[in-house]
Amino acid sequence: MSDASLVPEGLLRAIFEHSREAIRVSRAGVHVAVNPAYLRMFGYGSAEELLGVPVIDLIAPDGRPIILERIRLREARLPVPGEYVTRGVRRNGEEFDFVVRVAGAPDGFGSIYTIVMLTDVTEQLAAAKALAESQAFYRALFEVNTAVKLIIDPDDGRIVDANPAAVGFYGWPLEVLRSMRVADINTLPEDVVAHELLAAREEQRRYFHFRHRRASGDERDVEIYSGPFDVGGRRLLLSIIHDVTDRRVLEQRLHSSERMEALGRLAGGIAHDFNNLVAVVLANAEMLQATVPGDGSQQTQLRRIVAAAARAETLTRRLLALARRQVLHPDRVRLAEVALRIEDLARSALGDGIELQVDIDPASGFVWADASQLDQVVLNLITNARDAVHQGGHVTLAVRDVKVEAGEPLATAIGAGSWVCLDVADDGAGMDEATRARVFEPFFTTKPGVGTGLGLATVYGIVEQSKGRVLVESAPGAGSRFRVFLPRIVDRIVATRPGRVLLVEDNEDLRNSLAERLSAAGHQVFVASDGQSVFEEARRAGNVDLIVCDVNLPFRSGPEVVASLRERWPRVAVVLMSGATFTPVGLPTHLSVLPKPFTLEAFDLAVATSLDAGVE
Repeated sequence: MSDASLVPEGLLRAIFEHSREAIRVSRAGVHVAVNPAYLRMFGYGSAEELLGVPVIDLIAPDGRPIILERIRLREARLPVPGEYVTRGVRRNGEEFDFVVRVAGAPDGFGSIYTIVMLTDVTEQLAAAKALAESQAFYRALFEVNTAVKLIIDPDDGRIVDANPAAVGFYGWPLEVLRSMRVADINTLPEDVVAHELLAAREEQRRYFHFRHRRASGDERDVEIYSGPFDVGGRRLLLSIIHDVTDRRVLEQRLHSSERMEALGRLAGGIAHDFNNLVAVVLANAEMLQATVPGDGSQQTQLRRIVAAAARAETLTRRLLALARRQVLHPDRVRLAEVALRIEDLARSALGDGIELQVDIDPASGFVWADASQLDQVVLNLITNARDAVHQGGHVTLAVRDVKVEAGEPLATAIGAGSWVCLDVADDGAGMDEATRARVFEPFFTTKPGVGTGLGLATVYGIVEQSKGRVLVESAPGAGSRFRVFLPRIVDRIVATRPGRVLLVEDNEDLRNSLAERLSAAGHQVFVASDGQSVFEEARRAGNVDLIVCDVNLPFRSGPEVVASLRERWPRVAVVLMSGATFTPVGLPTHLSVLPKPFTLEAFDLAVATSLDAGVE
């Protein structure tokens, strides 16, 4: 066992003076001796500047209470921590962190010497804090953040890491993702993927658009922002993946809708001029028939002219349907009954060589549509399927209710809600993507010389005007499937909640009848007769739940009145009544258009569904 008394005093003094560790000796909390390293640590030039100075003066203010308590405990011979971290104050006022290691020795006069060795750990603590903060930052950005992120080795395409959002998006467990390569999820050829990784590594590109596979087998359109960063001498890629599938579907739908709208306007204009020409032909042909005697060849020729003009009139009606400008007479219709009613006609249209398979739910719901136009929709789809299949083929006709929840893929295409679906599928040759994109365009056909190319365009126009949606699925060799979705309405008119209704109608008899009908149903009714007095009546009402308004009014049109009142009542529902063809533009999507003449049942249904639908 060593004996300190055997160590020469000069050696102890040398160790004290030349130690690289700061050392001080204190008694009763006052400096007694300090070595040069201690002076350098605190920024003093000589020991004389500190001798007799309280130790507490060199401690940061926040740490002084605990240091004073430890001095008191040490003087009282009570246990005190032998090592701890505190903050000091240099001569220039700068604060820093140091580790304190304490030893004590009696001074022979009832007190003790406190020998303290100090190590500056400011840089180490700062580094540790930075590391902790960077790790927390990493967790927040990579692990906690809901954006899908992958860390990729660009040299071999290996997925180094994936955050929880990526695990949820792709559907593979984390350990599986870490064993995969980017080429396993990217639908592009492997050499193309390697080239794109190199471009990201060299910062030639940062933005990419790909299709990625998921564990379920489905593919999603993704936008990727990728950039390099260095870790331990390795250059890796941080890729942020954004699923844009729903956006792409909406963009394609909008593009298709805009194209169809433009073509529809063109077709509507043609139909309008064509109607005038047909009317002239028919009028003159009929006048000539009255003047040509007998039943000879001239009468036969005139009958052919009249028949051709009648066929032209049919073509015009189809053009108007495409343009969504024909006058509809909607009513509460069970779509299943329409399909069942024309089943035999559909079988005849297909012929003996094609089998029709029927799967119609007779209890499926009602829709608000023109029954005769629905007949045309079904027959046009059946005829299109017939042209797509060969002898021995199959066509399926189905009708069923469909409930679409928000967040489902189908909700992106048609919207969430209750629908009745007419489904016509065939096992024919199918269509490629380019054909599928144009299938509803007027005069577009894959069979030149056969038909007019208006069948599917007419279907599109009727369905859109009936506030429905039509979707097509097809691939070469895999047949085609057309699904028509129409909003499902209540099976019967049920009493809705009483509301405050503003009725605007210039025809006195109709105005009085509708006001009586609304009052009998429990609604509070405010009545106006034109586009000027309605605003005074609106001020008297204060607030209403529903506006029932004629389109054609004196002074201001119905749509203008509604647009002005919507500024005052942005949550109001609207029913517009119109005796002529009317396409609501720039008005709320929950607006209902009720063509005149209408039954009181149709009026009740429009009021009930509008009040129940609420606002956008």
